[in-house]
Amino acid sequence: RIRLKDAIVALTEQEILDGCYTLGAAAGQSFCQRVQRNPLDGSLIGGGGTGIVATQINGGVYRSHGIDLAARYTFSAGAWGEIALDFQGTHVIRSVQQNARVLPAIDCSGLVGPTCQRPDPKWRFVQTAVWSWRSLTVDFRWRYISPLTHDSIVLSGDNPANFIVPV
Repeated sequence: RIRLKDAIVALTEQEILDGCYTLGAAAGQSFCQRVQRNPLDGSLIGGGGTGIVATQINGGVYRSHGIDLAARYTFSAGAWGEIALDFQGTHVIRSVQQNARVLPAIDCSGLVGPTCQRPDPKWRFVQTAVWSWRSLTVDFRWRYISPLTHDSIVLSGDNPANFIVPV
């Protein structure tokens, strides 16, 4: 289990607007201070000092828990030397991000996209096989990373066909 408080996060423009208007934050609250309107007509366009200031803040919370696995087995191959097998893996059960206390917490395990910007696959592991014979060593290593789903398919109900990459 890992919990990281006051993480440095870059809020999206939509998160800033949600924090100011939709989630009941007071007008003097830091989210609303990031919305800079044109003094002539109240719009978000019309000059260098207008728009949404989406700079980084120290307000995010990340919580992750999962299972780490490790195994190593070495055995003799007789006159042919020695063989060592190694496995190191991680299974992510939950990977929750919350960019600010007033914003919703989202489980991003197995997701990637504009909301879940840091991919956190549900399974990842490295498997190694080493054969040693006299002064010769042959090492075979491969890494597995489970597939990721675009977060808008899961979080917004978007059509998966919109994200298929042609072969």
